[in-house]
Amino acid sequence: MSPPSTTVATPPRPMSEDDGLRAAGRSPKRYALKVRVCNESTPRGGVGVDPAPKKAPPPASAATATSALPMLEVEVAGSDDGPVGREAAVIIHSTVPRGFAIVDNEALEGKKIIATRDYARGDLLYVASCALLDLSPYGQRYELKIYSEDAENQEAGRRRLLDARVNTDTHSGQAPVAGDGGTRLRQVYGWDSFMNHSCDANAHFPPLRRTRTESHYRAVAIRDIAAGEEVTCDYALFDCSCDGQEIEICACGAGKCRGKMLGFQALSLREKVDILHLCDPEIREKFLATEGIKVFRSRLPDGIGIVTSEDGQEKYLVATRGFEVGDVIFENRIERIMRNCDLASEYLLMVDDMYHLLGTEEHFIHRTDYVEMIGFDCFMQHSCSPNAHQVYSDEENYIVYATKTIPRGGVITCDYMALDNQAVGLESRVTITFKCTCGEKNCRGILRC
Repeated sequence: MSPPSTTVATPPRPMSEDDGLRAAGRSPKRYALKVRVCNESTPRGGVGVDPAPKKAPPPASAATATSALPMLEVEVAGSDDGPVGREAAVIIHSTVPRGFAIVDNEALEGKKIIATRDYARGDLLYVASCALLDLSPYGQRYELKIYSEDAENQEAGRRRLLDARVNTDTHSGQAPVAGDGGTRLRQVYGWDSFMNHSCDANAHFPPLRRTRTESHYRAVAIRDIAAGEEVTCDYALFDCSCDGQEIEICACGAGKCRGKMLGFQALSLREKVDILHLCDPEIREKFLATEGIKVFRSRLPDGIGIVTSEDGQEKYLVATRGFEVGDVIFENRIERIMRNCDLASEYLLMVDDMYHLLGTEEHFIHRTDYVEMIGFDCFMQHSCSPNAHQVYSDEENYIVYATKTIPRGGVITCDYMALDNQAVGLESRVTITFKCTCGEKNCRGILRC
C-alpha cells in the first residue's frame, strides 16, 4: 500500500466516467462488471475533499451496504472487439468519502491521506472494501481512478475525477485465499491504498466480511486524530511476508519505529504479541497455532484495569474505582500447570481481547508440584507496604482485600514475599531475585521470591 511516485493533475473541469476512459486512450465500452462493492464514509458527516453537500444524506449503519453509497467499482475495458483483448485492462473506480483527502506527501515522494475533521479514539472512520482479483492475465497491472464526493456532480449523476494512474502491485497485497486453478488472488484497494505505513499507526481495520470476490472492513481510530493529521496504518497487521514490497528503511518517524517493515513474520515475539489483537484473523490464527505457544484466557473484574508503562516494559493492575480498607477488590481462581507435563516454550495471556507475553518466572506462582497461572492478577506489582492482600479459601480460589484506601487510578500492590497458600499449607518457591524500588520506608531492598 505504499504510494506510487508519480501524480496526475486534477482535471480543470468535472469528468464523467466516459471522459476518464477517453483520457486514458480507451473506448468507453464496458465488457463486464466484475465487482460492485460499497465504500461507506462514517455516518457523522464532516468536511471532505470538496465542500459538503447542500443536502446531507441520511446516516447509514456501518453494517449497511446500499447502492446510494460511494462505490468501489471494478471493470474490464478495452479498445478492441473482445471482452479481454490485448489492450484490455482492469480499471478500479473509487470515491474518497467525506472527512478525508489525498494530498502530496511533503516528507516523502508520493501521496498521503489526511483527515479533514477531528476524530476521537474508537471512532468509526469509514467502511470500505477491497476487490479480490487475479491480475495475472494483465501482468499484475490495473488502472486506479479516484473521484471526489462532489455534491454538484453527484446531483448531475457524475463524479469529479481527481486522479488516474496505472499501478502494478504497489496498491495491492497478497490475498490470504487461493484463486481458481491454484493462482493467488490479490487484494486490490481503492482510494485508501494511498494510506502510508507507520510503526505507531493511528488507525486499524477490523474485517467485516469476506467473499470470493471482495473483502469488507472497517477503519477505526486507535487514538485521537486531528483535522489535517495524516491517517496511517501498520502494514504488519495485514501483511505477513510483504510479498516483495518490503520497506528496508522505514521513514515513518514514529518514536516506536522498528526501523524496517518486512511483514508480521519478521517481527520479534514481543512486537507480534503487542499488535496481535489488531491483526487480520488469518495472521493471528496462524501465529496462535504455532507449536510451543500456549494461550491462557482471563477477564478483568469490575473495578480493575491494566495499564502499560510508557516504554512498554511494565504492566500494572490499577483501580478503576475507589476501594476502602477491608473491601473485596476481586476474587480469582488459579489454573494449574503440572511440572511433570511438557511445558510450552512461550505463554500468552489474553485479557479482554488484548494479548500479553508472559515470563514463566515472574508471572507465575511456583509451588512444589505445580505452577499457578493467576490470569490478570499476574500484573499486580510488588510493594513492601502493599495496599492489598490475598487470602486463599482452598487450593485454587482466593480473594484479594484492600489493606489501605486505594483511590481511583491507584496502582494495586501486594507483597511478593507473602504468596503462600495458608489454607492448604502450600509455600511459594523462590524463582526470581530483584532489587525492590517500591520506595516505602520499610523497603527490604533485595528480594528473593
